Amino acid sequence: MSVHAYIFVHTDTGRAVEVMLEAKKINKVKEAHVITGVYDVIIKVEAESIEDLENIVIKKIQGIKGVRGTVTALVIH
Repeated sequence: MSVHAYIFVHTDTGRAVEVMLEAKKINKVKEAHVITGVYDVIIKVEAESIEDLENIVIKKIQGIKGVRGTVTALVIH
């Protein structure tokens, strides 16, 4: 069973587009968009498991230069 999640990202000022473009390069990222409001970028991820999702968020998304913090929202089917 796959795990779907939306990752809300805070970025450094002026880095939202760069973060979004880097996120789109990550395997299992299905969509990434610059947004307005409290967060700067939203990323849709389809992972194979919670452990896979954890690896994508912590090691890959949070590792992008300019990412200040993330909030993960799991999709409940």
